[in-house]
Amino acid sequence: EDEAASPTRGHPGAPPSPPRVPEGHHPAEHSRHPTKHKNPPHPTYPHLHPCGAKMAQEIDNGSSPGVPPPPVTHSNVYVKNLADEIDDEILRSVFADQGEIRSACVMVDQVTKKSRNFGFVKFEHVGSAENAIRTLNNHEVAGRRLVVKLADADTDEKQAPAEPTPSDNLYVRGLPPSISPEQLHAMFSIYGTVCQLKILTRPGMGSTGEALVRMADTQQASWAIQNLSLATPPDASQPMLVRFADSAEDKSRRRTNVRPKGPPGGMGG
Repeated sequence: EDEAASPTRGHPGAPPSPPRVPEGHHPAEHSRHPTKHKNPPHPTYPHLHPCGAKMAQEIDNGSSPGVPPPPVTHSNVYVKNLADEIDDEILRSVFADQGEIRSACVMVDQVTKKSRNFGFVKFEHVGSAENAIRTLNNHEVAGRRLVVKLADADTDEKQAPAEPTPSDNLYVRGLPPSISPEQLHAMFSIYGTVCQLKILTRPGMGSTGEALVRMADTQQASWAIQNLSLATPPDASQPMLVRFADSAEDKSRRRTNVRPKGPPGGMGG
């Protein structure tokens, strides 16, 4: 009966019989209702994907992703992440190809005299500053990648600090940490009578390399400035600065003009 019911089974050239479907299983249902699979998540590789690369570059530039850098409105450039060995001369040479430079300065710690690893380059023209930011930001110098961006303010926009009022009180900076009060007294007594002196110190650090010296009168103080400013004291590696100390009025004027706080002014007495 089976052979009669399926006359073509086993006949040469006959199409193969469909596979036997288990009872209760309906393959047609799969065609009517195909299984919906969620698209598998695609792995992202920021270092390969264009958007990821752009975002990484923006992060390296010190800006937030998608936020354009501020427009270049002046020619003063801030440079960060400098190597310890970079000084003013090397900093100028690094930026020399970008345009005419008015000044290049690496900021140093006044106590240790070591680099603070940032500085400023002032160009003659705004276009040169723009070139420097575009070309040298993220550029490697002495094993470090520089951060180059527009400085918060242009040095030309800042009002020149007023000269301290002439007096008998002097401010001295750049002294060697080892200098004694006796040595400092001998240095200034050549130019008049030293009435009082004080070497400034900082807790836990000792001398800051600064001092206040009070002469007998303004004329003697002025003479000391003329002869000792930019002179190199014994055991020092650089010249010292000698100028009139800030008076109380000078300090008040600086605060009014929102300028950085100057060195200490008068001494008691």
